[in-house]
Amino acid sequence: LHRAELSARGVSPATLNRRLAFLRRFAAFAAESDPAVAASARSLAEVPYQAVPRRPAPALSREQEQRLADAAESAGALDAAVVRLMLGTGLRASEAASLLRSDVAGPSALPRSLRIRGPRAKTVHLAPRAARALGAHLRTSEGGAADPVFRRRDGGPLGEEGISSIIARAAKA
Repeated sequence: LHRAELSARGVSPATLNRRLAFLRRFAAFAAESDPAVAASARSLAEVPYQAVPRRPAPALSREQEQRLADAAESAGALDAAVVRLMLGTGLRASEAASLLRSDVAGPSALPRSLRIRGPRAKTVHLAPRAARALGAHLRTSEGGAADPVFRRRDGGPLGEEGISSIIARAAKA
């Protein structure tokens, strides 16, 4: 009855299942020291868990990824590098926008990894296609170690909005 009441109020099945699991564990613990609780523990063990609806994660199929990458490659080395990097690494737009040329590890023709700075610094290894696209972009653009990897035409950093707009353009194409 309690579970039905909570469901009616909008409590999620996952939350209800976690609470039931706790009650089962606690009742089993209490039944070890007090035999009078054993019947309650057995009845709680018989209460079934509710099914939790699982929403599939929205993801691109391989064909959709390839179409997106093809559209970006037709727009140029910058767009191809951004799209391939995002597809191949799962970086956030803010992380890609903050990359400096010194964060790229390996030869500029075929980089191996990226160093992501910030509160959770990490190293991201590049997939072969992302490495080739990034290498092609680095060869066509000039800059020193302290310069951003992705720059606007005026030389300033591309920024998170610029990264997002490249992805949106490729998706639209």
